[in-house]
Amino acid sequence: MKKTYKITGILLTVLLVATSSCSKDKTPEPILPPSDCTDTVFYSTDIEPLIMQNCTATGCHNNSGAGGYIFNGYASIEGNKDIILKTISHADGVTPMPQGAPMLSTQQIDLFRCWIAQGSPNN
Repeated sequence: MKKTYKITGILLTVLLVATSSCSKDKTPEPILPPSDCTDTVFYSTDIEPLIMQNCTATGCHNNSGAGGYIFNGYASIEGNKDIILKTISHADGVTPMPQGAPMLSTQQIDLFRCWIAQGSPNN
């Protein structure tokens, strides 16, 4: 009799864990690059000016470090590329950027996506 209770208890525990774990967790959709990333995207002429104009010139992510982020060169931009992409793409779970300004154009966001897809080179 004790063996039956033990087996029943184990089965109920396994069933409970299997039906309750991770059922409400959502895996965020990856932000994929556009299919037409054939042109080389240059950090120095494409990405840095995009970030400087939309993120640091406004006084937000310059040396003041609004939100904990300072974008003052390649290392800081490349090191934060994933969060930058999520925020400029207005992905779920992040604060949309640029704050207080219109969303960047699809072309600008795609340019950033392509740069990442190309390995985010410092060129």
